[in-house]
Amino acid sequence: SYHPIGDLRLALREDPARAAALAGFDVLALAVETRADLEKVVARLDELGLPHGPIITATMGWLLAATGPDDQQVRFYTNQRHDAARRTD
Repeated sequence: SYHPIGDLRLALREDPARAAALAGFDVLALAVETRADLEKVVARLDELGLPHGPIITATMGWLLAATGPDDQQVRFYTNQRHDAARRTD
């Protein structure tokens, strides 16, 4: 089925056997622009009652891992780098 998310259309496939085989694996990674955008993702996941970890400082930007209903991981990264966020120029 297709689900609109802003300007993005996401197609989801249902295959329980394959989903079970990928439990705990991050099958999808999505980028958002800023940490503020990532905080909006956290708010939406909380609103939906979906489990997730904290926002962490990754190598270049910030990272959020969420667990889907099939126990698969979805990761959200920021395009914004944390070193760029500290600049004052």
